Amino acid sequence: MVAPVIPFTIKGVIWYQGENNVSRPLQYERLFSTLINSWRKEWRLGDFPFYYVQITPFYWIIAPWYRRLRVITGGDYFQDRFNSKLLTGLYVGFGFLFLMFHIAVALTAIGKTVAIVTVKPETELSVIEKGHVEAYREYRELRSSGSQLGSDDQRRLHELEIKADKREIRPYYSYLSPRHSIPFIILFAISMSINQILRSKSIICSVPGPHKAEAVKNCLENDVLNEYPASILQDHKHCHLYLDRDSASSLSGEFIKLNSKSDSN
Repeated sequence: MVAPVIPFTIKGVIWYQGENNVSRPLQYERLFSTLINSWRKEWRLGDFPFYYVQITPFYWIIAPWYRRLRVITGGDYFQDRFNSKLLTGLYVGFGFLFLMFHIAVALTAIGKTVAIVTVKPETELSVIEKGHVEAYREYRELRSSGSQLGSDDQRRLHELEIKADKREIRPYYSYLSPRHSIPFIILFAISMSINQILRSKSIICSVPGPHKAEAVKNCLENDVLNEYPASILQDHKHCHLYLDRDSASSLSGEFIKLNSKSDSN
């Protein structure tokens, strides 16, 4: 299959693995390792990168049953045992209908999940949603003022703080409420929206490595913006962020100095 292209130089391989061999994991482990080693040997380019994608959306649960629902094996099995083409056709037909339903529900779950995590622009917010977003901005502004607030502003801050804790006001809205999609998502995914994460009493984040340095800087030194989803952690009262030297390398000296003083106090 690859012999005609072996003379050409390649930078790596991207492999998409199907689902039909999900019932043969031990065989797959040996075959796939052999494939990688043999291709690297044939091209003689060293250990070039070999990226692969494996799809297993609950298929491993229905695989033993589904193998018997293919046209040939299902048809032969029922034809030999019951000598009934009608029963064979019904059995195989049900199998394909079940598979179509399975795919339809999976695609619906994907669509609903995407709708949950997609932030609505302000132009599409309803009047009530826009009011909640504006109230949350007021809450953030008052909270950032700290001890400089007057008595009226302090009472307003306390009022908005209670609403923020109850999630009655929000920094943004998505296209779909998570509670409306939970039945679909539970079937095919373990998904946590940002709103659900923020409901936690405490959040502990460990962020190692230099590849996270820019994300850490955007999270901590910018305002809460849709462009930097992690910046919403600034609004959580008990969020603990653990960094190493590499992940903290892009933070400004002013930010580090300011927070060091805050910690010492």
